[in-house]
Amino acid sequence: LLDMILSIAKRFTQADGGTLYLLDPENQNLVFHVIYNESLNIRRSSKGIDLPSVPLYLSDGTKNLSNVSSYVFHTGEIINIQNVHETDRFQFDGTKKFDAALNYQSRSMVVIPMQNHEEEIIGILQLINAVDPVSGNVIAFSRDAQEKAAALASQASVILTQQMLILEMKELFEAFIKAISISIDEKSKHTGSHIE
Repeated sequence: LLDMILSIAKRFTQADGGTLYLLDPENQNLVFHVIYNESLNIRRSSKGIDLPSVPLYLSDGTKNLSNVSSYVFHTGEIINIQNVHETDRFQFDGTKKFDAALNYQSRSMVVIPMQNHEEEIIGILQLINAVDPVSGNVIAFSRDAQEKAAALASQASVILTQQMLILEMKELFEAFIKAISISIDEKSKHTGSHIE
């Protein structure tokens, strides 16, 4: 599902690359789950990604507002940057390291919160380098592309939340069954763990 969300968002916006982060509420960070880049022929999901998570809070407990993904998580704003190398609004240390390591140049970027039906942000959709279909040059993300990606992120958030709830219900059901089997086995020694 995450692969499909990022793939469709890339196609809607003519983006060369993108990443999808999901919230890890226990560790208070955003975890890379999917990363695509057409130019570099990269298509990895969570198991094949060895990139550090984005902390939502600094060591002193304040909100991390210097990282664009963390900023979008905390504010719920959509951020559209024409050129990451010409802005001092956010730190792009990770982006610059990625670019240097793979001989790539990230320029335009749109970062969108994935907000569920309860208005909780469960992830971040980040698209990189919009490509002009005629010239093949990297351009800024248009307002139309941004709106399409935001609509997709909204729908995807609802679907992801639904999938997570189904998984949680399954785990709860299995835990309930296990608890019943243990209590029956403990009450009657004649079953010899047959119930379990």
